Amino acid sequence: MKIIFAPTETIMYRCEVQFLINERELVKVLVKGHGVKSKVVAANNQKVFDFEVVDIGKTKVEIVTLVNTSPRDIILTFFDRPLEDKLTGETISFASKDMTIMPRCLKLGPKETSKVIVQYSPTVPHTTFTLPLRAAIHGAEYTIGKVIARSQVNRESSSPGADLATHSNEKKEAVKFMTRGLRPLSTTENI
Repeated sequence: MKIIFAPTETIMYRCEVQFLINERELVKVLVKGHGVKSKVVAANNQKVFDFEVVDIGKTKVEIVTLVNTSPRDIILTFFDRPLEDKLTGETISFASKDMTIMPRCLKLGPKETSKVIVQYSPTVPHTTFTLPLRAAIHGAEYTIGKVIARSQVNRESSSPGADLATHSNEKKEAVKFMTRGLRPLSTTENI
């Protein structure tokens, strides 16, 4: 007999499992276990990812190495929840600040590491802003670190759109890096 324990809270669980032996004798087994939070950390315990100043029309990429320190497989789903900037009162989010995270969903086995790309490609000037890098793991919300960035008009070229080919190539290279070694899922596979 196999008993699967999948806790949803960080509490002590106890239950009694009843089953019949030879369809006659009722046997009761006390089962208990403690739920613990899944844990994912950035390599080297890095908590701040600073993009510094990025010119409009250019792309800067931060590669974040994540480590699953949990004893079981986890699935991370990165999300972008708008926040209010305390300094300006403006509502900000990764999308409103021209930032993307790739991949958005990631599966990690115990002690497994993987890389996530956080890409900043500003299209308008942004003053310095800070956003939390958040992910949901089995429904629970975790903050992995914070992203700090700012952008400015490109002062080196005559027009802000002069480097669009470079900008496009940098995006393609980031996607190529994240999809190396991947194969399409068959119709019977789940993520």
